[in-house]
Amino acid sequence: MNKIEKILEDEKQFIKDIEINLKKNELLDDRTKLFAGFYRVALTHYVSIIYLIEKKLYSSAFTLVRPLFESLVRGEYTYHILDDEKIEKLYKTDKYDKIFKGRRLSEELDDKNGTKYYSKIHTTSAYNTMQDFMHTGAIQIANNFNEDNQTIEANFDDELILDTINSLHTLITISTLTYFEEIGLKNGEISNKDIESFLKEYPIGEI
Repeated sequence: MNKIEKILEDEKQFIKDIEINLKKNELLDDRTKLFAGFYRVALTHYVSIIYLIEKKLYSSAFTLVRPLFESLVRGEYTYHILDDEKIEKLYKTDKYDKIFKGRRLSEELDDKNGTKYYSKIHTTSAYNTMQDFMHTGAIQIANNFNEDNQTIEANFDDELILDTINSLHTLITISTLTYFEEIGLKNGEISNKDIESFLKEYPIGEI
């Protein structure tokens, strides 16, 4: 088993452990339901990315990276930033893009948290790369040629795959902790011990 195969197996267990804890939680209000919806979409994308990479369907896997990132940002923004009036508005409209506008979400989240985490992703080449893969740009196309063999085939190097999994693992872990702490812990369905055990098993930034 090579390094990528080992990490993919570890990530499958990571997702299973998240699911075990998620099933303990009851959603009590509109804010938590919306956050949970965005989070669930992101987690589903992550499951898909893991299995697509396992099957060497890299182009499809990398196309899901930007939707995953934006789902997590929208979920965190909904839970931490939006007031009750805007939460109510979200339940009455399908025009989400008018409320969730670009980089501003990341900046407001970072201002609240005293970090530069989300806005750094949004303002560096990382986001442009996500865009490229999602919209079949030059980077996406270039990764489907093998110049050494002069063949048309997926040519995603191991470093890119490992860096992407590592970054997504960190994003998922951060939002999972929000879910555990703000929903499970407040409702008494998850204990501090559960969260400590999860973090001990899955430290932020490590795979």
